[in-house]
Amino acid sequence: MTIFVPRRREDFFNENGTPTLRFTRWMESATESGNENSTQVATNTTQISTNTGDITTNTGDIVTLLAGVTNNTAEIATIDTRVKVVEGVTPSALIGSTFVSDGAGGGSFIRIQGFGQFQDTDTTVGTPSQNIATGTRTLWSNDGGTLSLQKSPSDLANPLWNVSTNLIQAIALYDVYSVSITFKCQNYAGPAPNIKCELDTGSTIITETTSLLNAGSEQSIIFNFTVAANAAFIANDGKIYITYTGTGTCDIFGSDILIVRDSKNYV
Repeated sequence: MTIFVPRRREDFFNENGTPTLRFTRWMESATESGNENSTQVATNTTQISTNTGDITTNTGDIVTLLAGVTNNTAEIATIDTRVKVVEGVTPSALIGSTFVSDGAGGGSFIRIQGFGQFQDTDTTVGTPSQNIATGTRTLWSNDGGTLSLQKSPSDLANPLWNVSTNLIQAIALYDVYSVSITFKCQNYAGPAPNIKCELDTGSTIITETTSLLNAGSEQSIIFNFTVAANAAFIANDGKIYITYTGTGTCDIFGSDILIVRDSKNYV
């Protein structure tokens, strides 16, 4: 569009004061240009409105994305914490421990296995720890005076063997234990003497019997048991009984017990 811009008076009016054709064309061109500008302004206004709507929509999307970033940041922090635990970076990683899942995305380190070994003070027949009569079921004793060694599971609260009450103390329900009991017998007699050992859990009695074959001389005895700590075991503790069958009495000395926790229940 070409706009004619009048510069002199005779460009506007002739000598009679009538507007000139040039002035008329200039007015037309100015009006047409104004109309075009008005149309463009209206178009731009519509476009601005559209862009404003897009910005509003994008702002909502950005807010949603930011919320997602926040959630992911929290998840990353949680994962980082778990990785540190698994890699043993945090203090919860105990020496010799194993990571155990809690079933809910976390877990902790624990020493599941461990043992306790205890040896009685009386190690010679000259001062036997027990002298038991034939046919008498007797609670086996071991005061741990010679040795009291524990390499404990991390959840141990009490010693596996109570040297005062002579009881096996399980740590938790349904733990599995291997128990090895050794001692020496002497001064027994009779045609076929033997010694019986029982592990009494309060609901179950596990029994083994060994013949005494050395004609009254020193004989080493070993009994091995595997037992799961049921509710009765937890309530009553484990008791060890020995019964001598023969003539007269039998001296017991050099008593030793080794208690190993093999597994821990999680289900």
